[in-house]
Amino acid sequence: MSKYSSVPIIFLAFADSEEQGHLSELRQESKEIYDLLLPLKKTGQIDLLREDNTDNETIPRRFTDFHNQIFIFHYGGHGDRKHLFFENKKGHAQGLGELLSLQKNLQLVFLNGCETQEQARQYVEAGISAVIATTRSIADTDARYFASCFYRALADRLTLEDAFKTASGALKLRTELNTGDEEEIVIVRGIKFPNGFQDNLPWRLYIADSQAQVLKWSLPETVTDEHKVTYVLADSQMYQEIRGRIVQLEKEKQEKLKQLTAFADSLPDSLLAVKKSIELAWMRLAEELEQKREQEQQLKKQVIELYNTFNRIAPNTERLQKAKAYFENGQFQEADVILKTEEMILEKDLLLEARDRKEVELAELKQQLRSKSDEFLVKAELTISLQWENKNWFEEARQFFRHSLQSDSHFENGLAYANFLLKHNQFQEAISQYKQIIELSLTSEEKATTLNNLANLHSATINYTKARACYDEALQIYRQLAQVNPQAFLPYVATMLNNLATLHSDTKNYTEAHVCYVEALQIYRQLAQVNPQAFMSYEAGTLNNLANLHSDTTNYAEAHVYYEEALQIRRQLAKVNPQVFLPDLAMTLNNLANLHKAMTNYAEARSCYDEALQIRRQLAQVNPQAFLPDVATTLNNLANLESKTTNYTEARACYDEALQIFRQLAQVNPQAFLPYVATTLNNLANLGSTTTNYTEARACYDEDLQIYRQLAQVNPQAFLPDLAMTLNNLGLLHSATTNYTEARACYDEALEIYRQFAQVS
Repeated sequence: MSKYSSVPIIFLAFADSEEQGHLSELRQESKEIYDLLLPLKKTGQIDLLREDNTDNETIPRRFTDFHNQIFIFHYGGHGDRKHLFFENKKGHAQGLGELLSLQKNLQLVFLNGCETQEQARQYVEAGISAVIATTRSIADTDARYFASCFYRALADRLTLEDAFKTASGALKLRTELNTGDEEEIVIVRGIKFPNGFQDNLPWRLYIADSQAQVLKWSLPETVTDEHKVTYVLADSQMYQEIRGRIVQLEKEKQEKLKQLTAFADSLPDSLLAVKKSIELAWMRLAEELEQKREQEQQLKKQVIELYNTFNRIAPNTERLQKAKAYFENGQFQEADVILKTEEMILEKDLLLEARDRKEVELAELKQQLRSKSDEFLVKAELTISLQWENKNWFEEARQFFRHSLQSDSHFENGLAYANFLLKHNQFQEAISQYKQIIELSLTSEEKATTLNNLANLHSATINYTKARACYDEALQIYRQLAQVNPQAFLPYVATMLNNLATLHSDTKNYTEAHVCYVEALQIYRQLAQVNPQAFMSYEAGTLNNLANLHSDTTNYAEAHVYYEEALQIRRQLAKVNPQVFLPDLAMTLNNLANLHKAMTNYAEARSCYDEALQIRRQLAQVNPQAFLPDVATTLNNLANLESKTTNYTEARACYDEALQIFRQLAQVNPQAFLPYVATTLNNLANLGSTTTNYTEARACYDEDLQIYRQLAQVNPQAFLPDLAMTLNNLGLLHSATTNYTEARACYDEALEIYRQFAQVS
């Protein structure tokens, strides 16, 4: 802080007198007030003088150093009616009052100590405009909070009156003051006093009758250019020389003018020459005066620019600190000399060379970290592929992904990790990861890809509104890209339309779903005409989805047409490349079987399920990790059909085999397959209830319930509905076995879950 500052100075003085007892909140009060006012200091609107260990010699020295520049004096520490207790010894109010009265610009004295009301009276009588003081002892924490609230309001440009009211109101809202002897020992700002507090607010703002206008005083919002110039030029010898010369020239010019006006209108030739000489001298004086005035204005302008520069930068070198000190004292030539050109150029060149070396080193390190990131990424994916040989594969793969991201976080490894989390039902962490990837996206295509995956995740956790927003944004990006490059991006537009249609279907918005599927199908048909090998499979996929939609809306005839067309395309593709397209053929057969079952065409349904199951068993023999889940899914569907046609023995056999497969898969990958175990248990329990095997049904429901509770703890949004469904089914079982109390408990819990979801929906 400059000794010659022209902006308001706030003097913060704190003292923790050991003799009077340690104040634990005092250092925090000092820090909070300073931090609140620091932004105003940085912009040059105020200046701060802070003393954390004030003794009774510091006060008069600072008041002398900054005479008439201190606008607020704040004291925090112990006090009583006649004293402030400094670090070394107590200070007497009468002497402090005399020192304060000499500060002509002082607006406020804030005595944040105990029982300082009597001191306030003396200071107001001595001519101080405003004093904040206390009527009694105050708690240490209250003192800190009241001061912080006051200076926060003052820093926000509230008037003195409003800042005091703000602090008072905040303390009343926060604190219930003690009214009896509830506290036996209290650390207070002041000498010992009897236990117990009054219930009124102890702080008072005292104003002299003649100084009422101070209530409207507030801290300045800006520093004027006039202040900046005055601040710097007050002791500048250069400026004083210029001003002195201007005054001298004005005086000489005025004298010449008087001489000219003394001449008569008609003069002899001898005096005409004298007059001409005086006129020339006057003109020379006027010209020099104009030059000096221009020099003065230029100097002031440059001072303002330099002032602003010094306040913008951090003078963190010895040269800059010295230059600033010279500048603030108006010693411009000395400030210029201290910034030695040759030394600065040499040091600059050395620094640039060092920077170039560091940049090369950093580039090399970055490349090495990127390589290490790629190694960990490959390691993670290898761990996933070898999961059957390592029971701890999931956590190890997660750690390898994290090591990859720590080494170098980029779009590729971020997306791979997020997709891994999504696939294994780690929804909350996946959401966070996808959001980070959006920030890492370098292209619109990368952003759209991430938005699509995030939408899939929101859809899986039944956050349909968020899913819709992500799908819409991704679709918009792909449409824009397709306008420029339709061959590359129309397939992505169709994919997004397919995903959006599936979302609409899940939310019963069947009309919107139909529109999206039809547009996607149109795009794929158009692409397949040009490149059938690449896009016929996508055409069949969209036909399959459109058939699913018609099936869901009981438009069975239309669904059957679309399934048959999809089936025809996929049979054709599977003949050419069975390894790639047999899985899709099995899926369509499975869906067609579901349709036949809904239409009570049970023979046709069984035929389709059998063919799908045969294909999936064949695929699972070659790649069990990839296709055993599909085998179990078809077994579940076939079991549902057998149950519906009262072939309970066959149904039980299919459910048992499906359950065995899912249990086997869940041992290796519980995150992905425990939900399927639970679903199959629920189906098996339903079968037990239907065939009155209540003991077996109860065992399946109980295990099912245990799994869903476990899953719902991690991902409640995704699995609480399944938990409620199982509770409802178990309630039905209890009701059928006349266990009405247990049934009521299950129904109540299920109802509470459904109510929660209904409120969100």
